Amino acid sequence: MNPILWHVKNVICSGDERLDEYIWNWWAYLVQKPEMKPRTILVLKSTLQQCGKNIITDFIGDKVLGSHLHFATSDLEKILGRFNSAIQARKLIVMNETGMSSGEWHRFNGHLKSLITERMVAIERKGLETIRINDYAGYMVTSNQDAPLKIDIGDSRIVCFDVSACCRGNIPYFDRLGDILDHPDAPGVVMSYLLSRDLSNWSPGKIPSTKMKVDTMRDQLSSPIRFIIDYITSRAEAGTSTQSRTSLYQKYLEWCGENGEKLLTSKVAGKKFSEIGIESKQVRTGGGKREWQYILDRSKIIAKLRESGLGDMEEFSDIPQDDLPENETTDIPIFNMPEIIPPKIIPPQPERQADRKNTPLPNISKNKKADKQDDLTQALFDYVAENTRAPVASTSGTSETSKLSESIEPINEVVNLPPKETPTDSSKPINEVSSAILLARAQRDERLRKRAVELGENPDAFVTITEKDRLDSITFRDRMETDSRICGWAIETKEDPKEYMDMK
Repeated sequence: MNPILWHVKNVICSGDERLDEYIWNWWAYLVQKPEMKPRTILVLKSTLQQCGKNIITDFIGDKVLGSHLHFATSDLEKILGRFNSAIQARKLIVMNETGMSSGEWHRFNGHLKSLITERMVAIERKGLETIRINDYAGYMVTSNQDAPLKIDIGDSRIVCFDVSACCRGNIPYFDRLGDILDHPDAPGVVMSYLLSRDLSNWSPGKIPSTKMKVDTMRDQLSSPIRFIIDYITSRAEAGTSTQSRTSLYQKYLEWCGENGEKLLTSKVAGKKFSEIGIESKQVRTGGGKREWQYILDRSKIIAKLRESGLGDMEEFSDIPQDDLPENETTDIPIFNMPEIIPPKIIPPQPERQADRKNTPLPNISKNKKADKQDDLTQALFDYVAENTRAPVASTSGTSETSKLSESIEPINEVVNLPPKETPTDSSKPINEVSSAILLARAQRDERLRKRAVELGENPDAFVTITEKDRLDSITFRDRMETDSRICGWAIETKEDPKEYMDMK
């Protein structure tokens, strides 16, 4: 666990203990409270590529939560577009290498905010009606862009991580870390760690402020407000001063020219000034003329900016973080790979007929885990699947599907040998047992060929199990298991099960 903790703290969080505490609690929140939505989004940004962001997010998503609860993509249309069935029944959704143009943000930004916070989501599949289901997903973004997301002033949804480049290019380090994450015990160890974290006094809404977030918000401010920030920080006086509208606007035009900013009209700039507490009034000048002047109250402007989450006026940031030296490898610890002890392989022994009669068949239940997911991950999946009211394929539409799912047994789990070939002595040679298995398979092929002729099918194609057949079998089994759970839930809540089925 120590190598993973070190990487998250020193690379993902750049040594910031507040962020390290938050991200682990955020991940723990996903598994400890599967019925809750964190309602915040984590943004992992690194200026350079290959700093070690995705190696952790992929591990948490695919191996700790499970690939069925995790969805990662760089195609924003699959998440924010019209046909968004890919986000259905997920617990962690990761948008990789996100960088939107201003036009795309105008289109997607509002929808992304609703996905982060709302408890229900509309799911639309091609050719099917749109449905609304419960949504418990947490969202993350990994990017190399300077401003991967638009952060509004006063935002309380986005947590920004400025990922350190201290391990970038250190191939031996990432090779060791990859081996550790691939260790068969790693997902269970991390899951146990997440479940052991105390979240009784923690809320995902209490987000830490970071310099990256403050800088991003400032960069996305309108040019008049950024001009005022630069203008008052460059002046020594701490009280209130006045500037004529014409004079201040002229200074604004000069600032835009120096910084390559798009010019706004005097009227628009004045509206932006008023948003941060700058008032204007008419005063009489020395020549007896009346002119409009802006009142620049430094303390009032700072208070408005603080309300917006921009931090102290002197730096417009929170407490500075100590950056780890880039590309330094001397302080990076060398982790030893945990030893993998291979399981003891016991050759199969043919059982006696008397023992076979007295030995109960193995209990194959509907909760047998697909893809060898551990109990904790499977329980989390069951909860999310039961509570999303997801439309799933069903051939019955009733709770009888639970009987089907319980009867599905893996191929070759138990081989019923013909009576004349059943071994009666455990000392029989292995080749006799193999002959019995081959005979059973031959008899099975013969039955299937006869059935194919009855149905008018090609016998050779009928008896051949293709890779597609195997995958279809797994898909059908998974759908039947989900179907049975949805039906059970619908019956308990006195709902019509057909309302939640993909195939009625």
